[in-house]
Amino acid sequence: MKTVTFLLIFFTLAACAEQPGLMTAPVPSPTRPAEPLTNETEITQSAGIETVPVSPLDVQIQLEDGLTISGTFHPAGGEPPWPAILLLHMLGGNRGQWDKLVPELTSSGYAVLAIDLRGHGETGGEADWEKTKSDIPQVLNYLYNLPYIASERVALAGASIGANLSLVAAANQTEIPTIVLLSPGLDYRGVTTLDALEKYGGRPLLLAASSEDAYAADSTRTLAENASGEAELLIYDGAGHGTQMLEHAPGLTAAILTWLDRFLK
Repeated sequence: MKTVTFLLIFFTLAACAEQPGLMTAPVPSPTRPAEPLTNETEITQSAGIETVPVSPLDVQIQLEDGLTISGTFHPAGGEPPWPAILLLHMLGGNRGQWDKLVPELTSSGYAVLAIDLRGHGETGGEADWEKTKSDIPQVLNYLYNLPYIASERVALAGASIGANLSLVAAANQTEIPTIVLLSPGLDYRGVTTLDALEKYGGRPLLLAASSEDAYAADSTRTLAENASGEAELLIYDGAGHGTQMLEHAPGLTAAILTWLDRFLK
C-alpha cells in the first residue's frame, strides 16, 4: 500500500512598512491536525489511488531556492480525485486567517491547501514580494502532483496582497479555471494587478470588497470594469478588509461556494 508522505515547513514574519490601502488583520493560529502525518485510509481502486489523508495534515513544500513553505492540507469528503483551492493570506497574517472558510470548502467537496507566505507565519525567510510571486507556481505544482487532486480543477483564493498574488499566479498558469479575490488592490507592495488581469484574459473571476475600505473597493471596481471575461463584483458595507469579510459580510461564503461550484464541478 502506497503511503502519501508530506514534509513539514515553516515561515517567520517580516516587518512591512505601511502602504495606503494595504491593511493587516488579527491573526488566528493555523489549524493543526489531530494526528499529524499518519491518518490515512484505503479507498477503492477505481479512482487509481490507494491511500488518501482523512484529516488535516501540516505539510512542507521545498522551493527551488532552498526555502520551505509551511502549510496545512485539508482533505475533502467523498472519493478523489478532488477539486482543490489554494488559499493565500493577507499582509502580516498566516494561513489561520482562512479558518472560517476552510470547513465550508471541504464540506462542499473541495480539498484545501492553506499556506504561510514567505516571511510569514511558520515559514522562514524574509518577506520579499518578488520572490513570493515565484513561490506560488511552485506551490501549485506541488498541489497538482498530489495523486488525489484533479489538477485541471484547481483554483486560487486570496485576500489583500494574497488576492494580488493569486491574480498574478493565475495570469501565468493558463490551466487555472477561476480565482476568488477578496480586497485586491491595483498595487500592493509592487504586486500589481491591471497588467496581470490583461494576461489572465477571458477567464472568470469573483471580486469582493467593502465600501469603507476605499482603496480596495475602488481597485476592485476598476478590476471588474477592465475584466475581459465574466467578473462578478460584490461590494459590502462595514465588512472590513480581506478575510475579515468572511465574518462580517452576509452571504459572502455562500457566494464563494456558488462561484466555485460553477467553474470547478
